Amino acid sequence: MNTLFERLFSLYRFKILRYLIVGGIGALIDIAIFSIATYLLYLPWLPSSIVSSLVSTIAGYYLSIRFVFISGARYKQYQEIFGVFIISFFAFLMHQFLLYLLIEIIHFNMIVSKVIVIGSIFFFNYFSRSRVIFRQRI
Repeated sequence: MNTLFERLFSLYRFKILRYLIVGGIGALIDIAIFSIATYLLYLPWLPSSIVSSLVSTIAGYYLSIRFVFISGARYKQYQEIFGVFIISFFAFLMHQFLLYLLIEIIHFNMIVSKVIVIGSIFFFNYFSRSRVIFRQRI
């Protein structure tokens, strides 16, 4: 028989896998919009990144409450959305700073930089959202 700890750990692991899939979809949206804006529309990387990050954050919120987290578990929906955008704002600042370092200082390829940064910010987003916003009341 599984212990309570083992059951909770397996549920936790499953949740992070679902978030990984949702995050992957968000990353694809982010990279696609960023690529189109920078390589097809010839926009500078910063405005392209702002738009792509905003769209992927909205998509990520929707997918997260649909497939990963329980919406309304701790806060009302408008408070949840506000919380997600506060956390996303801090993630966005880190995102842009890391992109600046990789693109402007180290001179990495823009798409490679975007992939590295998205991967770096993934865990911050997951743990912030799961611990602060979507944590169920006890």
